[in-house]
Amino acid sequence: MIAAGVAIAAGAFLKPVRWLILPALALAFSAGAVSAAGIDLDGGVGDRYYHPDSTVDLRDRYELGIGELVVDMSETDLPAGDTPLQLDLGVGSARLIVPDDVCVATTADVGMGYAGVFDADNEGIDVDYDEQRTAPPDASRLVVDAEIGVGELLIGHATSDFGRYEARFDSDRDHLDNAVERGMNTGCESR
Repeated sequence: MIAAGVAIAAGAFLKPVRWLILPALALAFSAGAVSAAGIDLDGGVGDRYYHPDSTVDLRDRYELGIGELVVDMSETDLPAGDTPLQLDLGVGSARLIVPDDVCVATTADVGMGYAGVFDADNEGIDVDYDEQRTAPPDASRLVVDAEIGVGELLIGHATSDFGRYEARFDSDRDHLDNAVERGMNTGCESR
């Protein structure tokens, strides 16, 4: 974009290069849209599947530029108290599968897309989701901070009548109840 701008400016004094104006504008608008959406493409491209068995294997941050990021904690034994977890995704789908006995407190920022957390959801442009649930004193609480540029965030429990990862989430978000128990954040104190 900078080179096109220099060529256009030089063309004003030498030979006009009006044909560069359209490609320069196209680059400027697309770069501006990516910048405005806050899309962070750090972390690579592709699909990533993580299945930590214990808190020793659990990272405090999972990151992906473009693709599908799945963190399956359905068999992870978390200690009592708060365990922070950060999910960063530029473009794609982030899916977090948690154990039934863990309370989940979630803060999520989605530039454009969908956030489905148990029985609550929100979608659109500049989606802010914030639900800070409390857990009983002797229970585990997972404190999730998610940043999604464009795409979706899904958080729920694994259902017992479905197999591993492929069947846990339905690709059509309007039918998530068929694959994920979204009804209750069961590890939290009742309101």
